[in-house]
Amino acid sequence: MNENLQAQLTATKQQHILDAAARVFAEKGFHAASIKDVAAAAGVAHGSIYTYFENKEALLLGLFDLMTTRTQAEVMPLLQAESDPRAFLRAAVYHPLAALTGGRAELFRIVISEALVNRAFAERVRTQLLDPMVLAAAGILERTVFAGALPPPDMALRVRAVTSLMLGAIVQRVLYDDVLEAHWDDFPDLLTDVLLSGLTGEQT
Repeated sequence: MNENLQAQLTATKQQHILDAAARVFAEKGFHAASIKDVAAAAGVAHGSIYTYFENKEALLLGLFDLMTTRTQAEVMPLLQAESDPRAFLRAAVYHPLAALTGGRAELFRIVISEALVNRAFAERVRTQLLDPMVLAAAGILERTVFAGALPPPDMALRVRAVTSLMLGAIVQRVLYDDVLEAHWDDFPDLLTDVLLSGLTGEQT
């Protein structure tokens, strides 16, 4: 069989299994779910799962990789389209928050819970989620708040203040905060104002 075709078939099968795993994990929880449950949901033999994924953690890692790749692919072109400083900052806040809703919010809930008890998985989350957020936030601050000026000496801490607010909002949302759930569409504008006021010391 042609190698490209084989790779496409493998990717399709992996995607099918990951879709099933996402449904099962959301319904039963990561720890309560089994490979057998995932196989049943995917309509494949139990043993065939191991052809594509070593174990249940590998399934979760596959889902996390897929989530971060898709989110970055969706968000980055939208950020590059903004030129106005405030609009750029709002886009930088809005699009990641908007991307991690619906089914992705449930997956993020599972990811966070596993990262709290699994050091190796936590390192994966840091390198694939937190580190890119920090780099993106640094670029945002340099382009908006500190455009044309030297960044302050505590820039690294300011960057983490921005990312912690965004990550905290996402965590609070996936922990079933009713107020955030009801006003999620309004939250990016509010957070943008808070960030601009706090970073510059000026009222927006």
